[in-house]
Amino acid sequence: MAKSKIAIVILLNLIISFGFYFENKDAKIQEISSDLANIIPICKKLDNINLYQDDLFVNNVDNVKYYTPFYVQPLRFIAKFTQYDYLIALNVLGLITHIVYGFSWFLLFYYLKKDFWIALLFSIFIRGILWPPGGELLGISDLWTIMPRTLYLAVMPLPFLTFLYLKKYKLIVSALLLGLIFNFHPISGIGGIIIYFLILISYYYLNKQTNLLILKKTITALLFCVIGMIPFLMTYSVNVNNSLIIEPNLFNEAFLSRISNNFFNPILYIKSWHRPVAYIFVLLFIIFYFFDKSNKKEVFKIILISTIGVFLAANLSVYIETFINNTFHKNLRLSFQLIRFQKFILLLFQIAIFFLIIELSAKYKVKEHFKAAVFFIYLLFIAISNNPIFDKVPLLSDDLTRSILPSNLQLSKAKPVDVSLSLMVEYIESNTKSNAVFFGKESYLIRAGAGRSVVLDSKGAGMLIEGNPAKFISWYQERQHFKSLNTANKILFLRNKKVNYIMDDKPWEGLDPIKTIGNVNLYKIEFNERN
Repeated sequence: MAKSKIAIVILLNLIISFGFYFENKDAKIQEISSDLANIIPICKKLDNINLYQDDLFVNNVDNVKYYTPFYVQPLRFIAKFTQYDYLIALNVLGLITHIVYGFSWFLLFYYLKKDFWIALLFSIFIRGILWPPGGELLGISDLWTIMPRTLYLAVMPLPFLTFLYLKKYKLIVSALLLGLIFNFHPISGIGGIIIYFLILISYYYLNKQTNLLILKKTITALLFCVIGMIPFLMTYSVNVNNSLIIEPNLFNEAFLSRISNNFFNPILYIKSWHRPVAYIFVLLFIIFYFFDKSNKKEVFKIILISTIGVFLAANLSVYIETFINNTFHKNLRLSFQLIRFQKFILLLFQIAIFFLIIELSAKYKVKEHFKAAVFFIYLLFIAISNNPIFDKVPLLSDDLTRSILPSNLQLSKAKPVDVSLSLMVEYIESNTKSNAVFFGKESYLIRAGAGRSVVLDSKGAGMLIEGNPAKFISWYQERQHFKSLNTANKILFLRNKKVNYIMDDKPWEGLDPIKTIGNVNLYKIEFNERN
């Protein structure tokens, strides 16, 4: 590859990455995802064990020891250099993730087919946000996307790159890397592992390797993959109790109140694939079959086998877990997560589309300068896509296009966002005691932004499903009882829970707000035990 082309890759990725970094330098707490609003308090609790004494889930560090140390610890490390401002630390982590994401995916596409401009285009295209079923996402964009699953996506190409690039020990090194990156986000990691082994086995099989050799290579790769997975496997096995709990029926009731039934019914989950982007990708994948010029359509077959394998493994996990729980009297609660890794079907289709474009450009003998022109036209499209005139234009109006660039690199101004909630959280941090307890709408942002204890919120309760099932049941019972009360008794109930403040956008009868910012009100509950 020419030095000028290497410079283009480096410059373009640095521009995008630093564009997001500078855009988020003044980010507010409401700009993070609810998952991050659970992760940041874990970091703060580990920094200062005295925080969150009355919180729903971060009151006891044992409740969260199982949760993704490969993400939590690097974020804490970065925070040491940002005076423990976790929004700044998250932005630094985002900068690193953006850079790694851009380079790793470009290199993978380039090593798959050494076509510079198409590889570069797809390394940009794959940044766009896709929304598979189950509230999942693929791609990378603003601060709210810098979650464990995004870090995993950023490093996901590494095992495949090492397999393609190394001459010696490529199977061992790639499998070990596959296991290591699993630790960034185990749910996504399972999907990545299944894809890796399906590609490996189908590749050797289609190239007529003996069954014995395929078995030996598979066992070798599996062994080193498991070695890489050990940090999370140890953490999870030590900190999560999968024994049958005392009240399984009540736990199931609580579980279903927190998690949609779609996650336990593969038929319903499959129906949720009914969306335009899925149909478009399937259509393009089918078209690829007719243009695949690889030996006996090997590339199409490998991607098809991987797609079917991911689809079956994700959905069958529900039935397998049910069988294990019923047969061995266990309380495994993983399938509602595992069913979500079928999101990688869209990723496999994106790779298939890459091969389709490669084949089309070869078939019609597309010149290098024309490919370069198409690439820069694509950059122009994503730079103007946020303009309201494109709101009803397919592709240009989609997050797959609009999320790729930060607003400071787009030609239209971003729509103003109401930051009242963030301003209220900042007020709370500056004007309430560190041991104050809160309840209210989107109160999980108070936990993350102000470092205050929060009770009864459903987002925090999700952390207890694996971390402390007994307390999860207690949360559900309290929540159900709370919903049945009138306003006066709700206030009395909260007072007994040591709640000092309520944050809400609705009036509370009998309470006057002590602070109002925009449509967000802060109410104080007076009682004798604590002021």
